[in-house]
Amino acid sequence: MRSGIDRRSAWAVLVVALARLGLRFGLILVAVAVALGRLVPPDEGRVLVPERYRVVNGHLASAAPLLGREVPRDAQKPRLLDLVTGRLELLPLPEGEYLAQASLSPWRDRRGERQLVGRWSCFDPKGSVHGGGLARFRFPSGEAIDRVDMDLLPRSPVCWYPGTRARVLFAAADGQLYQFAFEAAGGLPGADARPQPLAWRSARPGTGQVALDEPTWPTALRLGGRLIVALRTIALRHGDHRGEPARLWWLRLDQAGTAIIAAGPLTRCDPLDPVEDEHFPAVGAGPEGRLLLAYLVRREDGPPTRYELRVAPVHFDPASGAPYTLRSEARALAEDCIAVAPAFTPDDQSIICITLAGTSTAQPRLVSLRDLFPAPPRDADPA
Repeated sequence: MRSGIDRRSAWAVLVVALARLGLRFGLILVAVAVALGRLVPPDEGRVLVPERYRVVNGHLASAAPLLGREVPRDAQKPRLLDLVTGRLELLPLPEGEYLAQASLSPWRDRRGERQLVGRWSCFDPKGSVHGGGLARFRFPSGEAIDRVDMDLLPRSPVCWYPGTRARVLFAAADGQLYQFAFEAAGGLPGADARPQPLAWRSARPGTGQVALDEPTWPTALRLGGRLIVALRTIALRHGDHRGEPARLWWLRLDQAGTAIIAAGPLTRCDPLDPVEDEHFPAVGAGPEGRLLLAYLVRREDGPPTRYELRVAPVHFDPASGAPYTLRSEARALAEDCIAVAPAFTPDDQSIICITLAGTSTAQPRLVSLRDLFPAPPRDADPA
């Protein structure tokens, strides 16, 4: 009888111990869940959306520097180019905040807000400039998300990585491309400590240094995720480093987006063609569904601040699949353009560039793409 009671007591003690252990384990799981809940940001419901607005540097929109005049402080505020209406409007930002080389995210959250990233600075009431780095705002509310002080600053508009992560790519004054993430992978909070340069893991063009600028990441699936840049080689001639005219190149990055693993020229021309500077690329579909490259050209014999708008159909190499265009097929569509990348309208019928209207203001100009390039035959090269 005694042994039976002892066994029941032992079982009771074991059950109580297991219950306490389970309770403690459950409390640990709850604590971990709470901690993770604090770390993981709420689902913002981010979805990719077509481009509707293009950010334009305020000093360019005023056209004053192009005419040799000082830009008033109010005129330095960035503008929004509406790709549907073709109008330039002031970008809503907190008072005293200024952005340059900015661009909007290719996505929006469930509140209808997109994110805006650019080179940030601010003016105090006395007119002194403070701060310097990258800043992130919500659009259209203008709410500031964060400001990151840094020495490396974008010299052309920042470029967003594909997807819905807050991560950008930009060209700095040293000719390198840098990536900076405002969020960790998977949407976890935690910005990078500093911008990280992209490594070259493929052969660099030329024999000297390479300077990259004006990156853009088209969404066209036919480009296979390639990035497009203006590339300039810098060679040593007679004891002096001299830069060659910029050419448009495509770049392929590794899966992590931290290294260049392939590169090639996007524009092909005859060696006897005149020397030209190619800048500010944009890729979009034309009215016939054909993929088009739009870019600005600064001619050797033209003014240094004026560009010509060119548009050419994109072809693909049958062996490698690499994209290319032919200068002989490019059409000149507008002159007196300023240093703002052209933009395709959402309906694929036109392209917008910004030109000098007369001698005082910069104005958007809508250029039709209809009947510019006939659709290729079905058995031809699928551009």
